[in-house]
Amino acid sequence: MEDWRYNRTLSGTPQGGVASPLLAKIYLDRLDQFVEHTLLLEYIRGSKLQMNPHPGS
Repeated sequence: MEDWRYNRTLSGTPQGGVASPLLAKIYLDRLDQFVEHTLLLEYIRGSKLQMNPHPGS
């Protein structure tokens, strides 16, 4: 789109392809697994965490 006029072109990447959602789900699943099993455990059970001396305050 240029100057609010649509011009057909043979170059560029087509958007909204059939494979895009499938590839995104595969990639995001791997990212979710990494966050859940690696990063989250490190932040929940890290060596710097301490018990709250005043629970409920």
